[in-house]
Amino acid sequence: MTDDIHRCPLCSVPFKLEDVCADDITEGTCHAECLEGSPVVDLETGDEIPDGKISTYLYREVMEPRIFDESGKGAGFELTHEALVAALTIPPPQTHVALLDPHAQGLLAAQNNVIDGLMAENDRLRKMLAGCDWYWPEDDTSSEACADGPWQIAENCDVKPGDVFGYSRGGIVETRYYGFLDPAEDADSDDEFEADEPTREAAEAKIAAELQRRAALATTEGSDNG
Repeated sequence: MTDDIHRCPLCSVPFKLEDVCADDITEGTCHAECLEGSPVVDLETGDEIPDGKISTYLYREVMEPRIFDESGKGAGFELTHEALVAALTIPPPQTHVALLDPHAQGLLAAQNNVIDGLMAENDRLRKMLAGCDWYWPEDDTSSEACADGPWQIAENCDVKPGDVFGYSRGGIVETRYYGFLDPAEDADSDDEFEADEPTREAAEAKIAAELQRRAALATTEGSDNG
């Protein structure tokens, strides 16, 4: 048979009205003393708050003596309506204490990495869309039909007032750097050697490395023939 005394979930000692308490992210109300040394984290980011301090309160602030029934039983405390509302109100994220096991911490860190990656990708796409300032008639995306805006398409296509027309909007998706060499003598096919890189330096380095490889190969073959 279990009692209905409200106990600290960490030490199992019943609460007293004068006890100093704090909220744990998973256990709820605990003795503040039981939570000493636990990290304080920001729930929005999962990051530990350096020198973060636990928000504390007296147990009496949320509890009151339970009314005894006719049998004289019912010792302990229960939440009043006002205290219940206060208890269910989540305090600011930085006041929560994280008692996360290593596995949970790993999952949280992995989730934060995914979120960071998605935010970076959103930022990249947002910048890309901001640069989409070229316009074409919806049925002609040739370079000759490119315009500075819908108004210019209307002028070029002799659109009459009141007419509605479709247009396509586009722009530069990305800028890359490309270079090529004739097929190498030791190549398995007659395809050209290609360098297609996100930076000029990377493309130039790839071409230079291939030229150096070919020069070394020619020197080796010359020595063998000699």
